[in-house]
Amino acid sequence: MAGRLLSACGSGLRGGLGALGLASATAVAVPATYLATLTALGLARNGSPAVGTTTSTSGREREPRRIAVCVPAHDEEAVIAETVTALTAQDYPHDRFEVHVVADNCSDATVELATRAGATAHDRRAPDEPGKGAALNWLHDRLDGFDAFVIVDADTLVDPDFLAEIDRALDRGHRVVQGFYGVLEPEQSPAVALRYAALAARHHLRPLGRRALGGSCGLFGNGMAFDASVLETRRWSGHLVEDAEFQLELLLDGEIVDYVPSARLAAEMPTSLDESETQHQRWELGRAQIARRFLPELIRLIGRGGPRPRHVYVDAALDQVTPPISALAAANGAVTAVGLASWVAGARSGRLVTAVGLGSIGVLGLHTVAALRSVGAPASMYRALAAAPRLVVWKLGLLKDVSRRPDDVSWTRTQRNADARVP
Repeated sequence: MAGRLLSACGSGLRGGLGALGLASATAVAVPATYLATLTALGLARNGSPAVGTTTSTSGREREPRRIAVCVPAHDEEAVIAETVTALTAQDYPHDRFEVHVVADNCSDATVELATRAGATAHDRRAPDEPGKGAALNWLHDRLDGFDAFVIVDADTLVDPDFLAEIDRALDRGHRVVQGFYGVLEPEQSPAVALRYAALAARHHLRPLGRRALGGSCGLFGNGMAFDASVLETRRWSGHLVEDAEFQLELLLDGEIVDYVPSARLAAEMPTSLDESETQHQRWELGRAQIARRFLPELIRLIGRGGPRPRHVYVDAALDQVTPPISALAAANGAVTAVGLASWVAGARSGRLVTAVGLGSIGVLGLHTVAALRSVGAPASMYRALAAAPRLVVWKLGLLKDVSRRPDDVSWTRTQRNADARVP
């Protein structure tokens, strides 16, 4: 009797572990396969960015576009002058662009310093409606006569040919483009180095792969450019990730975002994980909200078709369900553990689940290394990956906290590294 009971318990354990293993293996295999595909396509595309000339789409010579560079700023006196100086020094006809800083509810010297550096500063006072989206709408309503609008964050340095590359990219037919948004001074700390690696993947390698697929490459909030016609009828929201929301709204209407790797800019990043906590909370909660809102419609478009080919919506849906690399690494570790446990318990699927977990971990490693290689990262950035386990633990704790937070979490300014140098 006892033997039969033990046998039944063992059989139930094997069955339960086997079912859990197969379900979890499927959950990690989908994003791993997607990342593997983007890695291969991105590496094939890397090093051969599209080139263009300053001509109209009909091939005739034309004047460079009149571009308004819009810089949203809230208490950015520590960094705004350097950002404006880099923007005003662009290798682009100086009578064809203007730098406009919207000082949003500032209590410091942002307006004075931006003006002194060469920008037109707009002092916005709307304490009941703060935030980047509202500030950009307010500024746009005050600007006229421009062919394109470029959005650059206040803690950012742009390459001298940034606007020229944006102008050429818009000339190739897309009305919305995203430049390569990287990291300033990644050697400052392990946290900054890990962000460098993450953005090399998220902001460069994956957009290259998505571009090869014909998909919409994504908007990342900094280094975005829009033909003026796009913003005539669209407004920014106050969402936590208004850039991702805007990109998906464009996609549902058939508008594709192109990626321009030759239009380069870089922003400072917090030097420690704790300093970036509010920023990460905002991103992860915003991502979850966006996925809940847009995934059902993307799935419907995959089924019935839409303005773009179905695979474009498949790409967008997979992008929404692919978690951050750190969270995916933890999930793959858990799948591998379940696979080993079920294998030891005698479940037939144990070996397969273990192989999927280990294979997915391998994909993540290759994806990260390939991303660093694609941006020409120095050796120190590869060595910084040794700190990745600490990031995984920290990120899991953050995601746990975010899951308990209400949906109306508000925007909070990220502390700047240079703030400490301001008297």
